[in-house]
Amino acid sequence: MNRFFFCILAFASLFFGFSQNKNSAPHYFISDVISNWQDSSMAKKSFGKKSAITEIKKLIPNSFLVGDSNKFSITLDFTEAKFSEKGSLKFQTQIIDFTLSLKIRLLYKTEKGLEELNQFSSESSGQILAKNRQTELQKYWKKSIQTILERIDDYLENNQDKIILPFQPAIIQVKYDLGQLDNTDSLGFNLLRKLRADDFKGKPDQLSKAGGATYCGFGLDYDINIRGFKLYIEIKTICVFNKTRSWLLSIAKTDAYILAHEQLHFDICYWQMTRLMANLSQENFTLENLKTKLKKCFTSQFDTYEKLQEQYDEETNHGLDELEQARWAKLVQEKLSGL
Repeated sequence: MNRFFFCILAFASLFFGFSQNKNSAPHYFISDVISNWQDSSMAKKSFGKKSAITEIKKLIPNSFLVGDSNKFSITLDFTEAKFSEKGSLKFQTQIIDFTLSLKIRLLYKTEKGLEELNQFSSESSGQILAKNRQTELQKYWKKSIQTILERIDDYLENNQDKIILPFQPAIIQVKYDLGQLDNTDSLGFNLLRKLRADDFKGKPDQLSKAGGATYCGFGLDYDINIRGFKLYIEIKTICVFNKTRSWLLSIAKTDAYILAHEQLHFDICYWQMTRLMANLSQENFTLENLKTKLKKCFTSQFDTYEKLQEQYDEETNHGLDELEQARWAKLVQEKLSGL
């Protein structure tokens, strides 16, 4: 006979490492440049009839525009471009005193669209020849953009252990938590430690026709760590026998056959937990889908586990069918030996 517990998936511990490495450059690139400025007169003064965004992209070094799947992808949104000047050709002024102010938003892609990561601004002042205003202005555009890119460099480098793209594949490690040791209430599964009669501390069900009952189950927890814009997920699984709920009749405590039947329930539990571990290792987890996929994987495997436990009891008639009991014992042993 078998009972199940610990069907609850734990979504708890998030661990963020905040160590900095000043010697490493941020792994990012500019995937797009857009504009949402209200006043287009500034762009016309600087670039004439040409597309302002096309011309701005030309002012960005190629090294910022080349990326791959391992780099952090960002979008620059120019939200403001202001130009103030004193003097012009209209008033026959040779030299123009000017101020160029730029504001941008740093964006990244999510399932809902582009989301803001931070904002940056730059202001340049100087003098230019009135007759060469457009050419001279573009030089200051380039200077201002370079200033903003340097600030983005600093920001991303100082935060590369805090920022992660929602859809970037995670680096996964799945392991069995050996910290689940023998204590008063529970017993973690150990291939070298079989169940003993004194592990069954629960009160027997006097209405049951069975000689005993095993309460066991598996679960998981996870830690998240972010380093260099990369997401590392460590998934820890446990497989536990509940001592305080599991029970044996007094007459069954000296019956090695009954104890072996109950042990096989625990073995099946561990076998199915390893199947969960294998499935988790093959999943493509991201920060966006992590909780949803973990729950889906766990629920699917636990459903399989419950059906397998029921099948075991039905086919062995709760251990009364010795031939079926022997067949199941061989089957489960082969599964455990192949781990």
